[in-house]
Parts: sequence; C-alpha cells; structure tokens
Amino acid sequence: MKPLNTPRTNRNSLIILVVFMSLLATLFGLASGVAQTPAKEEREVEDRVPKHLPVKVKVKNEQSLKDLKNKKWARELEIEVKNTGDKPIYYVHVEIVMPEIVINGGELVLMMAYGRRELARPDEPIKDDDIPILPGESVTLKVPEGRWKAFEGFRDEDKVYEDPKKVEIEVNAVRLRDAYYVGRDGQLLPPMPKKKSANVQRPAGDSAVCKPESDDGEETDLFGNLLKTSYSLQPASLLRANFSPATQGYKIRPSA
Repeated sequence: MKPLNTPRTNRNSLIILVVFMSLLATLFGLASGVAQTPAKEEREVEDRVPKHLPVKVKVKNEQSLKDLKNKKWARELEIEVKNTGDKPIYYVHVEIVMPEIVINGGELVLMMAYGRRELARPDEPIKDDDIPILPGESVTLKVPEGRWKAFEGFRDEDKVYEDPKKVEIEVNAVRLRDAYYVGRDGQLLPPMPKKKSANVQRPAGDSAVCKPESDDGEETDLFGNLLKTSYSLQPASLLRANFSPATQGYKIRPSA
C-alpha cells in the first residue's frame, strides 16, 4: 500500500488551500466594501392624504423628487390625482409641505390645484363649463411656473432656506357637487345655502381638456392674497394657508 502523504497529494492539497484562501479574501473584500459604502440618502416623501377622501395621489417621477442632489425637483414634480369615489370631483387642492422650513410661524408649501380657482369657495356655484374628474379618471398636476421659480429663487439666490430632506403630500380641498372636504384632516363642511347651479352632466373622457389651475398672476390667487398682507417675505403664496369656512377666506396655519 502506498503512503497517503505523497508529493502529488501535498501539491493538490496546497492548490486547494490557496484557492480557498483566495475565495475567502475576495468575499471578505466585497463584504468590507459594502459595509464601508454608505447607503444613498434620499428625500423622505410622506403621503398624508386622509383615507376617507375620494382621491388617491401618486408621485409620477418619484426619483426626481427623492434625489437630494436634484435642484430642479420642484419644477419637475408631477402629482397624479385619481378620483376613487363614485361622484365627479370639480376642484382639488394639493399641497407639497416642507415641515422643516418654517418662516414667521408658517411652513413652506408648494401648491397646485385642478379646477376653476373660484370653486375653492364653498358657496361658489358649479357652472356648465366646469369639467370634473369623473370616477376612475386621473389628472396630472404640476407646480405653476411662478411658484417653482419663486421657490428656487429664494433658495438659490437669496439663501433663505435650503432644500428640504422631507416633504409631505396633503390634499386640503376636494369639491364635489353636493359635498366639500377641507383641511388636512378632510373635514366635511356643513351644507351651504344653495345657489343657482348647472345640472348638466358631461360625457366621460373630457377632463383631459380642462387644464389645472393656471399661473396667471398672484393677484387672482385666492390662496395667496391674504398671505401677502401678513408676511414681508414674497411671494407669500409659498407659505402654508388653510381654508376657514367661518370667514370664507384663508388664514395662516401655524406649523405643527
């Protein structure tokens, strides 16, 4: 019987040992590299839309919003609003809230809306040419140009604030023909005194024709007018506002 400890056996064992040690070194190096590479930091996005509202929101370009290095996130932001209820929706007001940025007691927000801006008032009658979002339909909203330009200007030129690391998406108004939900908690307003209103329903598929809230000047912005008189920082429409049914106007809502 030949002895087991032959030169060939020793050589093969040595080769196996070298290969095994090399594999261990490679695996250890990879593991160390992963451990030393920090996870990519992203902007936190929180959906704060109450579950009972007949709408669902979705960020269409989420990576653009989450990228902390992207300075154009506000102008690129697209929010999809879907009517998940069983009744047409004539007005929706969406706010992108930056809770980390508080100026004179007000949180910084970017606002966007669908529908005729006068419909923000609960006593404003619905007209024949008010095109609603029908059940199951969706619309895409963007921040009006004047607002994202103001936001970027105060951030980059005036250095009033830096980009937030967290944003919250809120729906602060949903107007149906016979119901109005308002506020961050989506409270249902009591019925308003009825005024003359059109009752003609339009066919499905026309909501794409109705443009979101236009950016045709701050003077006609119902959400910004009262804020302008309260803050020296301009444009004041970048500060948080909240609908007040008692006064049928808008007022500053202090940060939480």
